[in-house]
Amino acid sequence: MPKKASRLQPTTATPAPSMTLSGRAAELHAKVLDRWELDEVAAAILSLACESLQRADEAAAIVTREGLCVPDRWGKPQKHPATLLERDHRAAAAQSLQKLGLSLNGG
Repeated sequence: MPKKASRLQPTTATPAPSMTLSGRAAELHAKVLDRWELDEVAAAILSLACESLQRADEAAAIVTREGLCVPDRWGKPQKHPATLLERDHRAAAAQSLQKLGLSLNGG
């Protein structure tokens, strides 16, 4: 059985980011593009990963500002809805990066 070709190829060129990202997401996007040349599909996956990471970080900032729990309509504490957004977007980012053979832990 032939070996599956990798979507990542070493590169010396540094393409400009095609989206508006900030913080860690922009840093990750630039770091991957500095190290690898991506085909169209891999570039789209990287974009999704970075967008998901940015959304996760935005949700985390809301939770930090407002707290892990918020009162429901009866005043009873419940988990902040942004905790679910953070979890889901972190999972989406990790899954997208995994498809590229990368990880949020320095892959």
